[in-house]
Amino acid sequence: METNKAFIVSLDNEANIIDINDVALQMSGYSKDELIGKNYFDIFIDDADKKVIKEIFFNVLSGSNNYWKYQNNILIKDGSKKFLYWSNALIRDEKKDVSTIHAFGV
Repeated sequence: METNKAFIVSLDNEANIIDINDVALQMSGYSKDELIGKNYFDIFIDDADKKVIKEIFFNVLSGSNNYWKYQNNILIKDGSKKFLYWSNALIRDEKKDVSTIHAFGV
């Protein structure tokens, strides 16, 4: 995660932040301590966009191929927005259930 130049965030199946790379921290203005365990939507998604982005997240989580690539703004700590193109990867546990989503934004 640390050698990639993309904004990378790992989320559990409820969109809580499990891990986030240094590029994302620098881009967003947050520290890791401010983000780990917090809900991604509450921090990074504007209220006006939450419904749509949550729908996309849960479609990806269900395995839908419709939203493996997507683009949207994220909120930065200073209140500004950053537009990113996203790719997503699902990580499955031994029961084949999705345990983590890795989202890559550039």
